[in-house]
Amino acid sequence: KVGHRAPTTKNMLSLITGMYHLVRMRLAKFRAGPNRSGVDGLPLEVLERAAYGFAYMGVARSLGLVMRSARKGLASGEPRYVGRGLVHAAFGMISNHPERPTVIDELLDRAAAIGREQGDPEVEALAIRVRGESHFMYGNLATAARLVNEATALMTERCRGVGFHRRFGTLIGARAALLSGDVEQARATGATLLGEAIDREDPVCADSVRIALLAFADILRDRVDAADLQLEQTNEDIRCGNLAFRAESKSLLAMYRGDVAGARAIWRRYMPSIKYDGLLFVPGFRLMIVRGHCIALLANGGRREAAEAKRWRRSLRSWRFAAAIATSACIDANFAMLADEREQAITHLERARDQYASSGFRLDAATAAFARARLSGQDDEPAAAELRACGVVSPERWTAAWYPRIAAG
Repeated sequence: KVGHRAPTTKNMLSLITGMYHLVRMRLAKFRAGPNRSGVDGLPLEVLERAAYGFAYMGVARSLGLVMRSARKGLASGEPRYVGRGLVHAAFGMISNHPERPTVIDELLDRAAAIGREQGDPEVEALAIRVRGESHFMYGNLATAARLVNEATALMTERCRGVGFHRRFGTLIGARAALLSGDVEQARATGATLLGEAIDREDPVCADSVRIALLAFADILRDRVDAADLQLEQTNEDIRCGNLAFRAESKSLLAMYRGDVAGARAIWRRYMPSIKYDGLLFVPGFRLMIVRGHCIALLANGGRREAAEAKRWRRSLRSWRFAAAIATSACIDANFAMLADEREQAITHLERARDQYASSGFRLDAATAAFARARLSGQDDEPAAAELRACGVVSPERWTAAWYPRIAAG
């Protein structure tokens, strides 16, 4: 017995518990307890491991444990656990903010300094990984990829017992590579991760790789049957981030095939679970979910669908970082084409192209550029060449999946 109660199975209650601990830490300005050594670390270790275990079942389910672990780590005064507590507190700040909070860097700077002072590479590596993850969730792809790659290298060389963190960082790096236009690197990393997951009988990680990397890459390469197979091999009863990636990949595949009604049905099927698991609180997931859902709704063209898409679009209006502005512009271009406002659509596509490019989304920037060229009647070959450089075999079909009315027009 280590003095901890089993966590609640109610996701909303876990979210409220997590917010309670986070608010208490913020009110205390994330101060640590008196510096002392010799603290019994077993209860804190058990709490942290339990939090990682529940993370496989959902963001909401694990947040209460993660924030409790952070708060107790800070209160312990033991440098190792203070450092880990700061890392977990920074993770809690990756939520529904208009911009990436500066407090994330402040907390992680403190954690990294503790890691260096104590000669603890694990704390230092975790700080780098969460910093990279925060940049990924706020759409800074180049920075995210550099940091998570640095963290995984440090974990591989100097840390033990951090396989969960190493694999997660590697997956984020591969996803960033995919969206940055390096499909071959993403596929190679995905194949390695998948082989490792199969060898250690880890179906959750295997599902993550198939859904977030390999199926998406197969659609890029115009291999729809291979993408179907990747999705069929995954567990239907999935949670956490895999749920959002599965909905995106299945909907994208339907849109790629021209099945707009099927894409709409997929989002409506998965949306209750997405909300229940708290994925809309995470910026990167929210952008992916809202964009995919709005595109599917607007492709169907009904008044009810347009009204529903408008409500989802409003959920992004206060966000000010480049990836959010680009996502909103992408949705607005689809709205403009639904209303047959060609000049407005061109303006929105230009903004989407520029904002995606500024945040490192080379693939999405090229897609918007191709759609703009098609819509304005200009030469689309430069944009098509850029899409092919990103691994897209059929620029026309790929663009139609994101801007179906523009492609049809």
